[in-house]
Amino acid sequence: MENGYTFKFQEDNVINQKITTSQNRMKVKSFQPSNIFLVVLDEFSQPSELFEARVSGSSVGCVFDADLHVRRVVDFERDPHIYSLTLRATESNTVLTSTTRLEVYVTDKNEFDPAFSVSGYKKDNVREDISTGSVLLTVTARDADLNTKMSFSVNNDHFRIVPLNPVSNTSPYTANIVVNKALDYDRLPMKLYGFDIFATDDGDIPRSGSATFQIFMTNVNDESPEFPIDMQSGLRYDAAVASDVYLAKATDADDDRITYSFLETYQKFSLDTSTGSVTLRETIAPTQSSITQFEYQLKVIAVDDGSCCGSITTWSSTGTLTVKILTDNENRPRFPDCQSLTPHVKEEQADASIVKVTAQDSDYGTNGDVTYSLREGTDSPFRINSASGNLYTRIAIDRETLRSTKIAVNIIGTDGGGLNGTCPLLIQVDDINDNPPTFTESEFVFPVLKTALSGTVAGLVEAKDIDIGVNGQIVYSFTDNPGGYFRFDDSGQYIGSFKVNQSLPLDTARLVLKVMGRDQGNPALSSSATVVINLITDADAQPPKWLGAESSFQVSVPENHDKVIALIDFTANSTSAMPTLSFGVTDSFDKLFYTYAQTSNGRIQAGSLRHLYDFDYEKVTQYIVRLRATDVDNQQAIKISTVTITDVNDNQPRFLGINPDNSFLDVHIQEGDYTNAHQSGELVDTINAVDDDGTAPNNQIQEYRITSDGSGIFQIDATSGRLTTKANIDREQNEAYTIQVEAVDAAPSSFRPNGQHNTGLVTVKVIIGDENDNAPYFEESEYTFDVKEDLQIGTVVARASAKDLDSASVMTYRILDPNSGQPLPFFVLQTGEITVAGNLDYDEGTRRHGFAIEVFDLKFTGRTNVTINIMDVNDNPPVVQSYTFDNITENDLSIVGKTLVKVHAADKDNNGINSFIFDLKFTDNIGPQYFEIGPVTGDLKIKKALDRDFPNGLAEFKLTVEVSDAPSNQRSLIGYGDVTVKPIDVNDNAPVFLDEYLQLSVQEEQDPVVQVGKVSVLDYDDPKHDNSKFDLALLGQTSDSTNPHFQLTVQDVSAISRLDRETQDKYYLSLQAVDKGNPTLTGTGTLTITVTDINDNAPYFNQSYKFVFSENQRGEFGRIQAYDADIGVNAELNYSLDEDSFKYFKMMQDREENQGVLTIIQAVDYDDRVNIQRSFNLTAYVVDSNPDHRAQTYIEIEVTDYNDEVPTFTEPQKSVTLKEDVAVGMYIAKFTATDSDVNIEYSHFEYYISLASDRTTRFRINQAGEVFISNPLDFETHQVHTLHILAIDNINALPKNTGTATLTVILTDINDNCPDFAQNYTPSLMENKAYTGDQLLVFSATDTDGPGNKDPFMVELDCNEKRASAQCDCRAITNCRNEGQNNYFQLTETGSTNMWTLFVIGTFDRENEKVVLLPIRMCDVAGLNRQDQQCGVRFMEIEIAENKSSDGNQLNTLYSYIYLYVSIMCCSHFINYVFG
Repeated sequence: MENGYTFKFQEDNVINQKITTSQNRMKVKSFQPSNIFLVVLDEFSQPSELFEARVSGSSVGCVFDADLHVRRVVDFERDPHIYSLTLRATESNTVLTSTTRLEVYVTDKNEFDPAFSVSGYKKDNVREDISTGSVLLTVTARDADLNTKMSFSVNNDHFRIVPLNPVSNTSPYTANIVVNKALDYDRLPMKLYGFDIFATDDGDIPRSGSATFQIFMTNVNDESPEFPIDMQSGLRYDAAVASDVYLAKATDADDDRITYSFLETYQKFSLDTSTGSVTLRETIAPTQSSITQFEYQLKVIAVDDGSCCGSITTWSSTGTLTVKILTDNENRPRFPDCQSLTPHVKEEQADASIVKVTAQDSDYGTNGDVTYSLREGTDSPFRINSASGNLYTRIAIDRETLRSTKIAVNIIGTDGGGLNGTCPLLIQVDDINDNPPTFTESEFVFPVLKTALSGTVAGLVEAKDIDIGVNGQIVYSFTDNPGGYFRFDDSGQYIGSFKVNQSLPLDTARLVLKVMGRDQGNPALSSSATVVINLITDADAQPPKWLGAESSFQVSVPENHDKVIALIDFTANSTSAMPTLSFGVTDSFDKLFYTYAQTSNGRIQAGSLRHLYDFDYEKVTQYIVRLRATDVDNQQAIKISTVTITDVNDNQPRFLGINPDNSFLDVHIQEGDYTNAHQSGELVDTINAVDDDGTAPNNQIQEYRITSDGSGIFQIDATSGRLTTKANIDREQNEAYTIQVEAVDAAPSSFRPNGQHNTGLVTVKVIIGDENDNAPYFEESEYTFDVKEDLQIGTVVARASAKDLDSASVMTYRILDPNSGQPLPFFVLQTGEITVAGNLDYDEGTRRHGFAIEVFDLKFTGRTNVTINIMDVNDNPPVVQSYTFDNITENDLSIVGKTLVKVHAADKDNNGINSFIFDLKFTDNIGPQYFEIGPVTGDLKIKKALDRDFPNGLAEFKLTVEVSDAPSNQRSLIGYGDVTVKPIDVNDNAPVFLDEYLQLSVQEEQDPVVQVGKVSVLDYDDPKHDNSKFDLALLGQTSDSTNPHFQLTVQDVSAISRLDRETQDKYYLSLQAVDKGNPTLTGTGTLTITVTDINDNAPYFNQSYKFVFSENQRGEFGRIQAYDADIGVNAELNYSLDEDSFKYFKMMQDREENQGVLTIIQAVDYDDRVNIQRSFNLTAYVVDSNPDHRAQTYIEIEVTDYNDEVPTFTEPQKSVTLKEDVAVGMYIAKFTATDSDVNIEYSHFEYYISLASDRTTRFRINQAGEVFISNPLDFETHQVHTLHILAIDNINALPKNTGTATLTVILTDINDNCPDFAQNYTPSLMENKAYTGDQLLVFSATDTDGPGNKDPFMVELDCNEKRASAQCDCRAITNCRNEGQNNYFQLTETGSTNMWTLFVIGTFDRENEKVVLLPIRMCDVAGLNRQDQQCGVRFMEIEIAENKSSDGNQLNTLYSYIYLYVSIMCCSHFINYVFG
């Protein structure tokens, strides 16, 4: 058996629970074919009554598994925590035995809840001003579980609980309840704090216990009176003396009486010191014009008297009452200079000042004060100073991005009475020079004859500048003009034309110049471009010539010019051998312009300039277009065309000031009678419209007129747009009117028939402003409200809001003094809401309050009466009496079932008439066994005879009586009372020896006499009497009672002989205790004394060792075991090796098994033929903690071979370069490898190419390491092949080792591919449509070969190819149908590299030919005179789409599934492709 086992299990186990597992079973080896019997012996070497060992199943190799079982339930709190046992195994046939140690540890289970000493705590008369950190009470909690730590918490953040010893793990646990933050009596509904405290242990699954805590507060005068935050009142300038101004009432949470006074003397105002009522002492002013002050700030002081608490301390506070003097608001703001303002602002300037607007209002006071705002708000690029009327840019404005250079903004002026006036403005955004000129090309190229005379025009350059005026005018000059051969005579404003300045050099072919374009802004901005002059000698090599005497084209068209009509017709003459010309525009202005080729006559070809989209004079008034003619040699001629746009009347008038949220034009007028207004009527507002056309009279407004007015009360001046009325307008009948106003411009429209003018229409919303011409009123003459008594000061309890037909009326409320002599506990807010202003108490205070509320709208008053009934709520917890009993004897059956006391409770709520529910709360599980209470009667009874003693009783029972009231439809409140019962003791407990105190130890080999320890005995009877006192005696001792080793003196045990642990490790003493009660009671116990070890034995080996392992072995390869009769640290062994062994081997220590572990620290090499490493002889040593205790043994080691050598290449990296057309089977490289293993089976290897590096099997290798081409290579598919060459040994067994080398094969390109279309093109033509040189398709070519073997390309239309359609060129083929005689196609190269354009002429009939097949010949490396040039013919299939018509409406149907048929003839190969 192994040298001892240790097990753990948790208390509260099941009966016969197995405490071993499959990982830690006990193992017993038998050396005979015999069954094994197991016995567990206790500390007395007797069979254990608690533990049992059982063999589990049959043996494996004579080794048996055994499990340890617990026969009964173990309690950690009562039973020992450690059991020292012996396991004895016996063979059935030989009766041979062996033993080993067992140590069994019982672990605690968290099975008990922490419990406070009482279930409810309370603290009376705590002042609300108690300082934070003050200790209110100390609480105690206990936990029957052992060795646990306790944490405390509360569920009210006004308090915290602080443990007195946070690290303690011993019950009981104490903690202080501490004030955590300021307490408040005044705002507590029941004037107490009730919360729970918690004690939580630290078990794996924590358990908690709780108790209640009630803190009853007392009031102190600690609150200042508080005024409302914003006290404001309005008072008319002509109000009568003694008029009420405001009730400046303060509230005091302490409910003290308050007196009021002014901080200083105010001539015009008086203050009632008891109520805070402010009244007018003298008239403000007889007229509005004589008012000298429009606002008064009155400082009011409120002082309490401390009457709440008998305090001599008083508190005060100051509030400010703002009294605004009210005047008549008879005029709205007007902007007299608005129409004359023409504001400008430069672009790109944030926060720039633009203009100051001023509104006038002749009213007095705040009614005459005007603030400014923008109707557009933050959506506008502008902002306005609300006080000064200064208008600024809010952001930097970029003129070049605006649709119009004028931005509309609507400025609103608002007076203090809410009346509005509007000033609509158009802000002109002026240009700054913030854009440099930009050349249309970075490099201009012009051919010039070397013989050209001075003054000959050599070329035209162009730059653009999006600025306007001088900021956009450009002057051209040369910054680098080698030889001075050229000059600018006319620097121009947009186009720069330069001429030959002097005779050109005959020996130079090319001149490079630098040209600069500088605008005329301040400061000027510029940019540069390169001009390349190609000097030519052959007149025929000149670019095309524009025909006509004019040097440039000039045309003027209206902005609504018809797009189907050409802007300019032109002709040009080709000087090339091939007369074909193509036309284009250098500047397309976002594809606005294009050229249309018309006819050709030999070298002369005609075309026209057209436009795709409509012009807009308001955006651009002139275009400078550069026409380009290009011949087949890519020579170009440029001619300037100036297209001037003229204005037409194509914009409708639009109105300023429209509200973007609803598209209405909002205007305002006050209600009133305007029937006697002056002749033109009362001005409502001026309606303004603008027209975005560019010139007069197109952009002028000729007339304003009303087109719809359901009320019929408004007129408009046709010229000025002044909107007026002469009606009697009442806002209470109609809050707004809508009319439609039309603006007519001053010229015939470009799009309306019969010379009609353009018009704009807007819906004008006339908003009627309110006047205070109606008195406020309450809907009820009297209001009655029920209010609960527990509401806090400041709580809104009711609303008595007045109404007023006037929309803008400002109403103020006040409570009229009820003359009751007592402060009214209510206050009315300026919303009409009634709030609590003092403490309410149904039980001891006034239960009904009556008063009047007056409302004032600054002109008229209204009044109503209010009655508030105070409603009783359950806001007082029951008050419960506490009791103490110390006259009851334990075990007395005569009082069982009898009433101990009838618990008394009282409650002020409900007029003192209440019913209660009684319950008992305990902090332990013992009290509920003995006491009960009647839930309705409150009778406290004893359920069974009391027990004073542990474990079934208590020396003092503490009960908490919980009493809850039971009001209907309200939450119940709880009160607590304490009951203490202290039973009288009788002698009913014998002395007890506790197991945990019956364990002592003594060290072996000591000279007698040696003090061992003290015996502990408990008696649970009352320690104050003889019932718990006792005498102790030693009755006997084992193992040799005739030769005693120990003696007992009172309670002290001593060793009286020399002890040897290896001979006897435990002794057992029988003890007896007799108490002194009447009658006496006796208890017995067995004391176990364990003899502890010293290091008095040396270790020893019982064998030598041999180990066999492979050279591949790593780490541990064997273990050795020595033995020592000592135990514990005295038997802890240290193993080591002789010094010669340290190169390859090391001895490690296994402390748990007490073994030496042999490990490899440097791998041995069986294949080393010089330093042979195939066997070793070692010496091992062992020593315990005494250096003189030493032993040794011998170890023999045999090493075996292992395949651990990897094949190695002599050249791990190789690289070859091949042409892509290298022949299949060609040898390209050779690899050689070696393997150092001794065993021939391990050193033999074979060559492979990694499939992952050659998935297409282009290469192969033989077993000589030679690499060959296996399949054709292709540069276009794969330009570099990286091959992994493998050498693999032990090919038919395991393990295998692989060596790797790399072969890099680099391919070079050859020209072996023809050009092809860059993509699949699917052109189509509509049948029966006449084409006159229309552009059909622009396409490009590509070539899969590498650089140098593709472009430049030659592409041409080859209608002579035998498979070409006849309609490829009907002019040269005789088999075209009559209706298709003029059909043909033309192919030209565009100005861009590698782009060609296909044009079509004629009319095509689908019934004659559904598909036109065009052969296009393509060659690569064109013009390079190379022998490997590749050419081929590609066929483009053009679908003739069917043209159907119905009811005169043409419907074009284009077949959606078109095939592009491409035939490739290239390099003697013919390939057909069909694309869908």
